[in-house]
Amino acid sequence: MRSAWLLGLFFMAASAAAAPPLWRVDYDHSKLQFIASQGGAEFTGGFDRFQAEIRFSKSDLEHSSARVSIPTGTVNTRNGERDAALAGADWFDVEHYPVAVFSADNFERLNARDYRASGSLTVRDTTQPVNLVFQVQQAKGTAHLTGEATLNRLAFGLGTGEWADDKLIGVRVKVKVDLYASY
Repeated sequence: MRSAWLLGLFFMAASAAAAPPLWRVDYDHSKLQFIASQGGAEFTGGFDRFQAEIRFSKSDLEHSSARVSIPTGTVNTRNGERDAALAGADWFDVEHYPVAVFSADNFERLNARDYRASGSLTVRDTTQPVNLVFQVQQAKGTAHLTGEATLNRLAFGLGTGEWADDKLIGVRVKVKVDLYASY
């Protein structure tokens, strides 16, 4: 009995030691942006702040994971009128839904350079599946990850009322990640 317990303890310790490292994100150089369209013209926006907990290893995709919390009130398109509208009840409704969360624990290699993180995004208490396709360069304890996902804003209740008309604001939104970290 005691040997079975020690063997179990050994395997638990071995699997904990083998877990991918926790990345320390360099927030000063990392960006979380989106590209959307208004009146047929594209514009770029982003979030001034986000918090990421990432454990990733190319050699241990099974145990890799990511959780990104985004304070929706930090949305910034460099247009004060648009930013105020995005923070309002028809869009992010930051008063009632101050945080959006992306969470993924299913990672796969697609080809020689691309990976996919399959997870979920919760915005305004609505959760939808999201696939982030990304590339990552790693060297000497540092990482640079770039990736994209395309979302349907209406699936999250973003842009209700007059904004639901796709002739005013495009339905598809491209999310772009440019993240620097050490581990």
